[in-house]
Amino acid sequence: MLERARWEQRHATASGPPTTPSPFVLRWARRVRGEPGPSPTALDLACGGGRHLAALVQAGWQPVGLDFSRAAARQATAFCPAAQLVVADATALPFRAQSFGLVVVSRFLDRPGLAGLGNVLGPGGVLVVETFLEDQHHATGHPALRFCLARGELARLLAAAGLVLEELEEGPCASGPETVHLARSAARRPLA
Repeated sequence: MLERARWEQRHATASGPPTTPSPFVLRWARRVRGEPGPSPTALDLACGGGRHLAALVQAGWQPVGLDFSRAAARQATAFCPAAQLVVADATALPFRAQSFGLVVVSRFLDRPGLAGLGNVLGPGGVLVVETFLEDQHHATGHPALRFCLARGELARLLAAAGLVLEELEEGPCASGPETVHLARSAARRPLA
């Protein structure tokens, strides 16, 4: 419960629109939406204030944002009224199997939950993950080490979830005026 209260406070005091969407996420969102087959519905897991939701709408998706903070959901709704917002715990997804053509996870890490994300993807759907490497913790002390991936760990987690890795980048990336250490990947659920 303390974790929820911390996130409620953080989102309740946020001011202004969310930060700029990730170019990596946007590139994959556009690419997958242009393909025949996957569901037109996209999930932004742990969406926070909704920094990817409006961009998903512009790319032709019907986005669903999920966050366990009610304050984040209110903020995301104000930022992107076209998105459906769900307040729920990311570790217990309230969605049917094969509901989404795209799932976006940005700067959030739940290792056991990655396996369940493969289940909510429809055949041919893509999971785009962009989260911190341990190098980020070592460089800045944030986020906590348990929320950071070792190099190569993301590829192993995605393979264990039955997803086929299509792109993987690991290392320093420009993020506005700063450099952050990220693991970025796109992995697809096989058609059969």
